[in-house]
Amino acid sequence: MKAEIRAVLQGLQLAKRMEIRKLWVQLDSIVVVGTLTKKVSWCLEHTGLLHQCKALIEGNDWEVRVSHCYREANRVADRLANMGIRFDSGTVFYSSPPMKIKDILLADGGGTYWPQHD
Repeated sequence: MKAEIRAVLQGLQLAKRMEIRKLWVQLDSIVVVGTLTKKVSWCLEHTGLLHQCKALIEGNDWEVRVSHCYREANRVADRLANMGIRFDSGTVFYSSPPMKIKDILLADGGGTYWPQHD
């Protein structure tokens, strides 16, 4: 949970620096979505990170939407997260999609259906 909240915070900070005015954050963690949208009580262990996220989300100079999506609908992010575990540095920027995600991007572009696994 901490890694997911930290990723949201870093994404929000990056979007803010890039002066993005409308942002849609999709997460496959229902608990994190709930804490960020006030539908679930806060996890005391991660209060500091959650407060930082909420402060950015509730800023008046942009519109941020936070919603849940199933992991199957978020395969590119899931693959990138798994790739990121192997890096020693913090944030990695790509000028074009890495080869390891091109198959998923092509499938998504072609409208491939990914069934949800139980």
